[in-house]
Amino acid sequence: MQISAREILGLPVFGRSDEKRLGRVLDLVVLPENGKIVALFVSTGFWSRTHLVSTRDILEIAENKIFIHSAREIVKVEEIVSAKKVISDRIKILGSLVYTESGEKVGSVSDFWFDHEGWFLTKIQVSPSPLSFLPKLWVGWRDIVEIKPGKIIISSDVVLNKIAEGAKG
Repeated sequence: MQISAREILGLPVFGRSDEKRLGRVLDLVVLPENGKIVALFVSTGFWSRTHLVSTRDILEIAENKIFIHSAREIVKVEEIVSAKKVISDRIKILGSLVYTESGEKVGSVSDFWFDHEGWFLTKIQVSPSPLSFLPKLWVGWRDIVEIKPGKIIISSDVVLNKIAEGAKG
């Protein structure tokens, strides 16, 4: 099942053992080399952004909440090694600027979707720059060339194909 990042952000996290609210999802941690979502940033209090829940510890994503076993699954950043480097490198997907391989600015990521069983990014939604003639683009994982801090590079073919579609329509 495909889920968008925007559907997850803000959801409360509950412990299955006692159904106690443990926190709220602030962001998703995505490995840039393979698109794997390895953790969720979880706020456990006012302005707390130092805790993660590994996606392996998520039992269920319900319509309006996420379940984990208990508060023990909410850990500090240092405890999830793969997430630590992504966080220290300041790699984010939402809000990142998107460029083609040739350096043309396309827009910024307004949402992204992932397969919730494997936790792999499947596509990003790119909202165009204000002065751009392009409509919103959906870019599949295979067309993402590289993910860097604040910047995602996509295949130039994606934009060329979108322009060709517009010319036909």
